[in-house]
Amino acid sequence: MVVQGKMTSKHQITLPVEVRKALGMKSGDSLTYDIGPDGQVVIRRSPRASELRGMLRSEVRLTDGDLVSAVDQARDAAGRGDRA
Repeated sequence: MVVQGKMTSKHQITLPVEVRKALGMKSGDSLTYDIGPDGQVVIRRSPRASELRGMLRSEVRLTDGDLVSAVDQARDAAGRGDRA
């Protein structure tokens, strides 16, 4: 299905109802845009906090150093254009 939208002068778009339904969007949801090297854009609904709850097993314990290291690695990867 091909659906069209329009950008305003302030670079805002309204998601057509077909897209909102296909993505299961609710008010306040966020979107993730995956831009391919050929310019093709894939739009996904970002996970809600309630959907992420319980993903980590309870026996996993991270130290502050672990978290700082993970953030540093993600920033380094982002600076190189890698995916974290």
